[in-house]
Amino acid sequence: MEVLYILFTLVFLPILYIVVFFGSKRLRENIDKNKLRGISNLLGRLGYKPTRDDLRKRLKGFVRIISYIFYIVIIYLGIISVSQIFPSTRQYGRRFLELLSEPLDVALEVIYQVVVLVLKFIVLGVLAYIIMWILDRVLTLIIARGYSRRARVRRATLRTIFKVVKITIVVIIAIYFVLSIPITRSPYFYWAFLSIVGLLIIVMLPKVIDVIAGVIVPFIYDIGPGDLIEVGDHFGLIIDRGLVSVLIETRGGGRDQIPTRSLVWRGVRVVCQDYEKLNLWLTIDIDSTEAKIVREIEEALRSDRELKGYEVNLFIKSIFEMNMVVVAMLVLPSPTPFWRAEVKGIDAVNRVIQKHHRTCVIKSEVGQFT
Repeated sequence: MEVLYILFTLVFLPILYIVVFFGSKRLRENIDKNKLRGISNLLGRLGYKPTRDDLRKRLKGFVRIISYIFYIVIIYLGIISVSQIFPSTRQYGRRFLELLSEPLDVALEVIYQVVVLVLKFIVLGVLAYIIMWILDRVLTLIIARGYSRRARVRRATLRTIFKVVKITIVVIIAIYFVLSIPITRSPYFYWAFLSIVGLLIIVMLPKVIDVIAGVIVPFIYDIGPGDLIEVGDHFGLIIDRGLVSVLIETRGGGRDQIPTRSLVWRGVRVVCQDYEKLNLWLTIDIDSTEAKIVREIEEALRSDRELKGYEVNLFIKSIFEMNMVVVAMLVLPSPTPFWRAEVKGIDAVNRVIQKHHRTCVIKSEVGQFT
């Protein structure tokens, strides 16, 4: 039996050490040479997108940790083997192990709890990822099949509702994970946890109100990207709608964020839905009462190079003694950004009117097909 322990100590353990040493070194070299596309794509799907150098550094660190664990195991096996070969060393080994037994038990218990928590975190993370993936596929299917149009629910509204569901699921999973930690079973932790949550709610109260309003808005207003809205002093085209704010493009081409709580408190006036179906009305004051001038202006607008693709119609709104008010209706070509189309239309009408020695456009309004 002692011969086997001698062979184990002098042959197997050195071979195991050499394999671990050169194996870890070879792995680190392969990590430096490999492009790591597969791992990068997998981490990208999980929402973590590290740089290639950062990923290499972390993988090499992980390989080093594994190799150190193997070194510790080899040393431990060597101590046991030597104690079996030389019986006199067993007494010292037993005393040493007795001294280390209590801290080792504590350390092993801590390691066990940490491993369980890490495994639980991984399982819950994978479960959350699967749920998010299923929700994304369901949302894509609903939009692709056209069920959202039949139910008069816009895509932006559906995306907001699904986003709320995702956040709720993530919060529930996170709370379950935190409460599964052994230290959280203490009543003091509950009070500390509630105090921290209350403090965060007080500090982030405006954001909390915006999130609540963002959940309510889809059930009150059917608005989304491409809609022209007016909220208090804000007027513009919706570019993006989130849980806490709505991003609009103003007439000047700038961008403005409207908190969702303003949508609930001030109300929303939807000027039109889907800017690709907009009409542009330009009110023109003409210093004449002859109908042929209206026809001349209409033909000039239709033949104008800048308004190629626009549908132009002129209507006489009212006639006075020396002048008349004409409304020019321009149907915007699709898909044309509204503000650019409006400016182009106003410039073209001004140019045509000035050629006929008439007054310029005095008012611009927007509308939608009915």
